[in-house]
Amino acid sequence: MLRLHARRTPTAAALVAPGRRVTSYAELEAQREAVARALGSADVRWGDRVAVALPQGPEMAAALLTFGAHASVVPCDASRGALHVRAVLQRSAARALVIPAGDAGMCAVAEALGVRVLEASWDAATPAGLFDVAHAGRAAAVPEASTHDIALILLTSGTTAAPKLVPLTHANVLHGAASVVATLGLTPADRSLLVMPLSHVHGIVAGLLASIAAGGSVACPGAFVADAFGEWVQELAPSWYTAVPTIHGAIVSAMRSGSSSSSCGLLRFVRSSSAHLPPRLAIELAEVFAAPVIEAYGMTEASHQIASTALPPARCKHGSVGRAQEVEVATLGADGALNVAGQWGEIVIRGPAVMTGYLDDDTENAAAFVDRWFRTGDAGVIDADGYVHLTGRLKEIINRGGEKIAPAEIEQALLAHPAVNDAAAFAIAHPTLGEDCAAAVAWRAGAQVSEEELRQFLLARLPAFKVPSTLWMVEEIPRSSTGKVQRFGLAERLGRAPREPTRRAATSLEISISESFTEVLGADGLRVSDNFFALGGDSLRGGQLLARIGDRCGVALQLADLFRYPTVAGLARLIARSSGGIVVAHADVGKPGEKHVAD
Repeated sequence: MLRLHARRTPTAAALVAPGRRVTSYAELEAQREAVARALGSADVRWGDRVAVALPQGPEMAAALLTFGAHASVVPCDASRGALHVRAVLQRSAARALVIPAGDAGMCAVAEALGVRVLEASWDAATPAGLFDVAHAGRAAAVPEASTHDIALILLTSGTTAAPKLVPLTHANVLHGAASVVATLGLTPADRSLLVMPLSHVHGIVAGLLASIAAGGSVACPGAFVADAFGEWVQELAPSWYTAVPTIHGAIVSAMRSGSSSSSCGLLRFVRSSSAHLPPRLAIELAEVFAAPVIEAYGMTEASHQIASTALPPARCKHGSVGRAQEVEVATLGADGALNVAGQWGEIVIRGPAVMTGYLDDDTENAAAFVDRWFRTGDAGVIDADGYVHLTGRLKEIINRGGEKIAPAEIEQALLAHPAVNDAAAFAIAHPTLGEDCAAAVAWRAGAQVSEEELRQFLLARLPAFKVPSTLWMVEEIPRSSTGKVQRFGLAERLGRAPREPTRRAATSLEISISESFTEVLGADGLRVSDNFFALGGDSLRGGQLLARIGDRCGVALQLADLFRYPTVAGLARLIARSSGGIVVAHADVGKPGEKHVAD
């Protein structure tokens, strides 16, 4: 691919960066030839694994392209430090490591593991992406890889299990890049702005390879800085960019706060992938850039893109990630057979961009494929028109006493509230239901509502059993570098309780309700903010609770009321409002028939 562009358009721009001279395709091809000689001198053989740990920027982009033409490249996120690089080297069994010249820490890590070191050097006067590789001798250049050789070895995110090694061949990644080119209609006139990390398939295939495959160019500003985004667009003149929703959100905030220069009307389109794009954020992106916004669904094992919405004037469906793109997509039923259109199941895929299996993991491969279909682990529906609708990861589905709840559905309902900036739903252990639903909520700057108001909002949009029993109010939702919610262990990271303990029951009505809680749940020392469901309650016990409260207070409550007001304080307010501030207690509080004013 590099040689083809170097022959056809040798002077065309390939890589650009702020304050640097543009690198042409002819120069990039010459860099590849120099890399081939350096690999030979370092005794790296054809097909060996070479880890690359350069800073985010044009040199990392050029290294992936040039080293990848001769060896199996293992991209490392250098910003995570030497310990991370050490773990990648051990997991991937890399033979060599490419690092910036003079990085003693990285060099020590490699030498301790017996890994060869290739030091790359450049400065501000060097054209964007070009570097010298220190090597001794004049050994023969390492041969070029062939179509079915491994181009990339990537580690999965490991959000639900230990990271796995994904080998992608040259055929895989070029089919993946071609898919993005076709979906977006990329031409040599297009330039992408690279803000995704080049250790992730999204940044490598969509941000870098797709533009190069189209004969276009890639703007590589370096590590992402939201406040600099507008200046990057002004200086580097990209026609589009692709990112995860967390990066999009940061860019929108910077644009609207005035900390970043306006880029309205300068982009042809904006693309989002790797995590669900909240509808409100999609609208804000379209407003900020005055450009269409499309959403893609992808994963590492598929060389990134699986499905995508389309650019106008093509039709899109609300809530869908679009149609399959150069990949066959189906859903698998619980019986192991392929579903017909409209049936919910596990998303399965096959095609030339899909890997043939994880490295050194026969057990995982046996479970990952069914009749040559790769099991994505994602759940969803493909409608009669071929549009893919995702409902979440199968391993993240919450099983609340037999009722299956998709976290994505809860998160979408939460994000519809104007005060909510981010949200994550997840399972927590429950003594009788097995699992219950909880959610963490981060507010927008300067906005906040009560938990009761938020619960009422959710009950208008979700069935009662899907409304989270426990809500944590947090400053920020823990996410991976690619924007994925880190659900597993989230409750432990947030703490045992959703908020600081509040007062005990004080009014006679609160005391009566609190004693009913204690009798049904066997819990002592209750606070008025304690949540019935978080304490171990379920629908069956909820009926018992409401009957006891009814006997004590002379009111008739429905189970839906308990979902709306699951705390002692909430039920007290409800009863007080429904009875005009006066309630009648019959049991342990006062004399039979005595009236008590609530609160």
